[in-house]
Amino acid sequence: MPWVAELRASTAAAAKARADAERKARETALAQAAAREKHRLEIDGLRRQGKWKTHEDVEREEREAREAERWRQQGMLGKLEDLVGRGR
Repeated sequence: MPWVAELRASTAAAAKARADAERKARETALAQAAAREKHRLEIDGLRRQGKWKTHEDVEREEREAREAERWRQQGMLGKLEDLVGRGR
């Protein structure tokens, strides 16, 4: 019965292919996890050095800059009103 030997060979080849695919998937998952951890550590290092800003940091700085500009403009308007008021 040659078909039995072919069936066994086919089954063995399929099992080997499945094992190889699972091994590659595990290796890929480990590599991705290592890359994420490396990236996280790089960000932590940059954050400690003050070279990395979060989205919230950027928004806060922009809000503070807008508020400072608004106060500056209001101060200029007050000075202009004082000048115009004195001229009367």
